[in-house]
Amino acid sequence: MVSDSGTGDLAGDPGSGKLWAGITALYAEPGVAEACLAAQDEAGADVLLLLAAALRARDGISLQGAGPALAAAAEPWRSEVVRPLRGLRRRWRGLDGVEPLRERLKVLELEAERAQFERLAPLLAGPPAEATAALLRANLAAVEPSLSREHLDVLVAALLRGWRPAPGG
Repeated sequence: MVSDSGTGDLAGDPGSGKLWAGITALYAEPGVAEACLAAQDEAGADVLLLLAAALRARDGISLQGAGPALAAAAEPWRSEVVRPLRGLRRRWRGLDGVEPLRERLKVLELEAERAQFERLAPLLAGPPAEATAALLRANLAAVEPSLSREHLDVLVAALLRGWRPAPGG
């Protein structure tokens, strides 16, 4: 995932724009990008799903049971659009004369992730729960059940550094 500060509405849901802004802000928190990218590169985790799960936990929303539907909604777009753009951008790192084009790829990758989020936004509702570290861990495990305990520990620690439960959460 790359960073952005856009907050436009997605999927016709006025709240999804706030969620996207929250996702990009959370990604910018110290240590979060590194933990998410390690889970992505080492375990195949979807950074967007991890960040969405963390935000829902912060908001006091449980995603228990939503993981399979989120994964099914995310996978086609992720595998056909986001991963190929990311792969090309990474392969071009350090090549002479392609940095401006690589930067344009980064923008396209972010736009593709935002389009992926648009598909996921309607599935991010869930029952209310207390915004705790346990809910954070449960939401992360719900959206990425194959993550190792070590990856979960690193993610939870990084995400809790800037943990500020949402008002009312």
